[in-house]
Amino acid sequence: MFKPLSKWMQEKNSAYYKSPNTLIYDDFATYAQSEKGMLTSANARDFYSYAKKIEKKQYNILEVGVGNGAFCAGFLEEIARLDEKNNTSILSKINYVLADFSKPALERAKKFNIKLSIFCEIKTMLLDASKMPGTPEKQGAKKEKNKNTANFKDIKFDFIRCNELFSDLPANLYLQNEDGIFHALIDEKMQPSLEIAQNPDELERKLLLSLPKNMLIPINRAAADSILYFSSLLGDGGRMDIFDYGFYKKEDFGIPAQMWNFSIVRDFGGQWTVDLNFLYLATLFSSLGKSAHVEAQKEYVQKIMQKKLSLSEENGLDYSQSKDNFEEDDSFYHMRIQNSE
Repeated sequence: MFKPLSKWMQEKNSAYYKSPNTLIYDDFATYAQSEKGMLTSANARDFYSYAKKIEKKQYNILEVGVGNGAFCAGFLEEIARLDEKNNTSILSKINYVLADFSKPALERAKKFNIKLSIFCEIKTMLLDASKMPGTPEKQGAKKEKNKNTANFKDIKFDFIRCNELFSDLPANLYLQNEDGIFHALIDEKMQPSLEIAQNPDELERKLLLSLPKNMLIPINRAAADSILYFSSLLGDGGRMDIFDYGFYKKEDFGIPAQMWNFSIVRDFGGQWTVDLNFLYLATLFSSLGKSAHVEAQKEYVQKIMQKKLSLSEENGLDYSQSKDNFEEDDSFYHMRIQNSE
C-alpha cells in the first residue's frame, strides 16, 4: 500500500516510542548518549556562559524529545562541575522541563535523573511535538483548544534543546525532474511511487526547483510548525538549539541520486526517520522575518570546547581531539534560534 511518508511516520513512530518495551539505544546511537558526551558538555558550557552573563533567580530550560534522559543528565552534571570549579550556584536555579509524547520515555528519563533532582527542579510534561500549532499567527482561535500548548501558559524559556527529534516527525517526500514536481508516496518497504504534487506552497516549490533533480527531498512541515511554536516560547535573549541529522550545504548532495534516494528514509528497529531539511527551515524562517543560524554540529562543539575535533569511531557517535588536518563530515547540524535581548 502506497501512502505519504508522513502517514507511515505517524503510525510507526507513535507505536515505537509509546511501547514500554522499546529500548531506544538498542536500536540506534546518538551523540547525546555517547560515552564522552562531547556534544552535551559543549551545550552545557554554552548555557553556563549565558547564565553567568544574564543573572536570574530562575533559569527555565525545556528539552523536547527526551530519549533515555542522558542529554539532561550530562548537561546538569556538567553545570555542577562548572559551579564547583568557579564557585557559582547556577545549577540550583535551574527549572528543567522534560517533554515527550511517550510516558515510558518520560518515566525512564525521570528515573535516570532522580539523583540530580535534589539539586535543581526537574519536571516532566506529556507533549506531542508533531502536533504543534506553528506560528502565533497560524494558531488563531485554536490556541486555547490545543492541549499541547495549555501547560506552558505564560512561561518563557531561556534555553530550549532538541536532539534528533525533528527528523522523527512526520514529513513528506518530493522529487522534481524535467516533467515537474512530484509527491512521492511510499510503501512499507520504502519504495516510492510518484504522483503530481498538489500541495507544495510557493516557498516549497521554489526551494524544490533549486535543488538537484531526481532526488527525493523531504519537506518537514510538522518540524517547521513545532520549531516555530517552541521558538515563540523563548524569553528575551533566550535560545533554541536543534541538533539533528540532515542536509544544508551544496556538498551534501554530492552522491548519486540512487544512493541518496535509497538512504533518505531509514528504519531503526521499527522507528522511521528522515533527513531534516535545514535548507527548508532556514528559508522558511527568513520568509517570516526571523533568523536561524545553521552550522555543522562539529563546528559548534569545536567552537565551545575551543579545540580541533575529529569523529571518533572508538566511542560510537562522539568527537575526539583531532591529531591531523583531515576534515570528516558527519551530516549532523546545529541550528540556533535566538531572541534579541
